[in-house]
Amino acid sequence: MAEAFAEALGAPPATVSAILLPDLPWRGGYQSAAGGLDTLGGARLGLEVSGADWFLTGKVSAKEEVWLFLASKKGLEAARFTSTALALAWVSRKLGIKPGNFQPNLDHEEALQRLAEGSLDQATGDTSLHQAALTLRASGTASPRLAPLLPSDLVAFWVGLRQSQSLPPAYLALLDQDADPKNTLQAAKKLLAGKIYERVSALLLLRKLANDGLDTQGLSWQEAARELTTLAPELPLAWEELGYAAFDNHDPALAKQVLERAVSLVPASARYWTNLGWANYLLGDKANAIRASLRALSLEDTSTAAYNLGLARALYGDLIGARRAYTYALKIDQEEEFEAAIQDLHDSQDPRMNYWIGFLAERTGNIQQAHRAYQAFLAAFPNQTLSRTAQKALSKPVKTNAAIGTLLLRPDGLEARPFRAGETIFPVVLLSGEPFLERAVLRVSLVDTQGTVVASGEKKIQLATYSTGLEELGPAVVAPKPGAYRLEVRYGSATASTELQIGAPSLARGLYAVGLEIRGLAHNLLLSESEMLGPQGDKLLVERIQGELQVSAPEAMRHANLQNPLPSGPFKGKSMASLLQEASPQLVRQFLEAALEQPDLIGDTDVVNAFIAWVLGQK
Repeated sequence: MAEAFAEALGAPPATVSAILLPDLPWRGGYQSAAGGLDTLGGARLGLEVSGADWFLTGKVSAKEEVWLFLASKKGLEAARFTSTALALAWVSRKLGIKPGNFQPNLDHEEALQRLAEGSLDQATGDTSLHQAALTLRASGTASPRLAPLLPSDLVAFWVGLRQSQSLPPAYLALLDQDADPKNTLQAAKKLLAGKIYERVSALLLLRKLANDGLDTQGLSWQEAARELTTLAPELPLAWEELGYAAFDNHDPALAKQVLERAVSLVPASARYWTNLGWANYLLGDKANAIRASLRALSLEDTSTAAYNLGLARALYGDLIGARRAYTYALKIDQEEEFEAAIQDLHDSQDPRMNYWIGFLAERTGNIQQAHRAYQAFLAAFPNQTLSRTAQKALSKPVKTNAAIGTLLLRPDGLEARPFRAGETIFPVVLLSGEPFLERAVLRVSLVDTQGTVVASGEKKIQLATYSTGLEELGPAVVAPKPGAYRLEVRYGSATASTELQIGAPSLARGLYAVGLEIRGLAHNLLLSESEMLGPQGDKLLVERIQGELQVSAPEAMRHANLQNPLPSGPFKGKSMASLLQEASPQLVRQFLEAALEQPDLIGDTDVVNAFIAWVLGQK
């Protein structure tokens, strides 16, 4: 339908415009700022970033109503129609354009969608403009046919991006935001006086500087958000940011007011509903907090909304509802939001919430915290409905077990015992716990016969909720020299250990550790992984490389450059062909030692060509 509108209004094909319309410079683009391109805010931002005289976007609702959003130098307008004919008449009158032929063809929607995405493989008809648009986007070269149809700012954008010329200031500022904070601040200051999309960029830059604890010299992201709601009230991001500012200023009434505006603009945003629910909670309106959280969860599986729902229901005394909400929140929590949820329970200052602190802490592996919370709950409410459940939780035996599984020379490798001096040891640790696996730090130590820790490491475990067992790659330790050692693993209250006898260094194992595959001229593996790790690895490696070099010597004799004596270097006077034929074990080891120091020497090539390159590179 957009293609038909564009043709009727004498504009470039909508599919060409879709290829060339730049995304906005911040993460999330039109969606995060305006709720999408097909909104009034999206039309305004599209107008600004394209530099067009007018920008039309729209959508067809589930009721088959046509929504149009028009941005022009005269302002912003939105309208809803029951027919496309009425919609075209409205926009034509607003733009002062006599409409041409208007023939929407819904049968071609899929093909036009592919064109808009830049896919010309199955396109029919004249696609020269689309090809020119793709060329402009890819290389910054505008064809004489396409350029006159486009706003000059749009052409300049792609030329600047692809030909290392100047980009619009907002794009440059956001690209350089991790550079010098002073430059970022100066850029934000200039952008605050610019177009709306530039002001949004400035707001995001100031927010980042403030979050990083840097001085913004009196420029406030909160004030920038407030001003943006006045200048561009159609942008939900402005209202959302003002909501965050209200939370920071402990003003839940204002947060509720501005977040209601945000959800009115984007009713399908789970994040806006979640934050609105929290504002209602802070105002003591638990009923509306529950409604908003339920609305958020109907739109998206968001653990924050589920935790908020659990809190409100727990405070209401809805024990079954609270348990369901918290159980669901734990099930979908991928970002460890439970820590904030536990803090919210603490902040409620309601002693009844100690039970729910214990409930969350126990199921997330914070066993000691859970027991303290259950004990506090029982001390205050020995005969409450949930007391028996708390007592039962406290009576459960807590067990944490750790065992050492395989020991690896590299994280993606095979069992590698016995190890050699200088090698990195990666232990695979098997953890289990009852009733749930406790949350702890995994520590690995290598101890010599005198009890001295010669190497150690620790790793914070990413533990999913409801975990009872886990197989985890532990932090690596390096055996410094040959001898007897003990590898010790500790996780919370659990320990495990194994004895190790560390031998002399191995070339084959060293090459395996850096991920090299030793291949012949036919690209066949000369050694398997298990052979490289085995006790005969070095011997087999040298012998098979010697054999591969000798096999290639006759072929080398057919090439004059490989028969000629080398003019310089440690092999001066010898030909490459003779070196291949007579390569000694010592020479092969010397080559492999060089490859161990510089793995790219072999890389993905075969050992014959790698050997030749190494010899020629000797000075």
